[in-house]
Amino acid sequence: AARAAGIPLPYPGFTGSVSQSLKPFPQYGDVATSGGQPSSAGERTGDSSYHAMIAKLDKRYSSGVTILFSYVFSKLFSNADSAVTVGRDNLDQYNRKLQKALSWDDQTHVVRQAFSYELPVGKGKSWNLNGAANKALGGWSLSGFLEYASGTPLTVGPGFSAIPGGAGNRVFINSYEGWRAPVSGAKFDPFKDVWWDTSKFQVGPDGKKLTQAQLNSAIGNATKNNPKQRSPWNLNENLSLAKNLNITEKIKFTFRVEAFNIFNRVRMGGPDSTVTSANFGIIRSQGNEPRKMQFAAKFVF
Repeated sequence: AARAAGIPLPYPGFTGSVSQSLKPFPQYGDVATSGGQPSSAGERTGDSSYHAMIAKLDKRYSSGVTILFSYVFSKLFSNADSAVTVGRDNLDQYNRKLQKALSWDDQTHVVRQAFSYELPVGKGKSWNLNGAANKALGGWSLSGFLEYASGTPLTVGPGFSAIPGGAGNRVFINSYEGWRAPVSGAKFDPFKDVWWDTSKFQVGPDGKKLTQAQLNSAIGNATKNNPKQRSPWNLNENLSLAKNLNITEKIKFTFRVEAFNIFNRVRMGGPDSTVTSANFGIIRSQGNEPRKMQFAAKFVF
């Protein structure tokens, strides 16, 4: 049928598929780009485009307050996310433009704020109290670093390859909306709920499930990542409370308490995203660190 359609054999004795015969180098099933860092992974071929709007505020007050604030609105498009030498997700290594999409680490919104405040009590400060009060209330400082970042695009894989050379495939969908499965309560419970709705994948335009023969006959129509389905926001607050005590001119003492993720926010880890997996949609990991606290003391003499 291919010969009748005017597609010639690329060289005598060729027995591959039509898609393989149309590649610039049909004698090769894959292009192994070894020699990168590390060499076992290969090099990142392709290109990326990053566009951003950045706003920054840096303000220091004579009262001892310092505020640093930044906001980034950005988009990152790339076809160089993967660096593995074989089995990569590039559907056509010879036409990388087909892979250009929102990068898997694209974060549209990133807000960061750092601040420090020293209680204005003590000699030379706004409130110069008596000696005992200055020692008790003076020397206290509070500082923190707050970060809020939007999630990154997620992808769902078919779990099999229909592409010569093992380059992978894409899932079949009829919409980029509604990939999330409904939850049983007010919020996602990893021991009751699953992340993905299986009915949204490997379907035709009419929403009906495709047969394995249909799946094997074509490349899926979904993009590499779904920009409308992202991992949860990363919300994190770190605070530090310190006390500096000058016992004498030469003897000084500092005590500090630091808390990381002080509100103990839980960010779900990545779900199993292979359609053919028995654990498809299940999450069994946490994507951020739980609350941690540490204490420090310094004595100078």
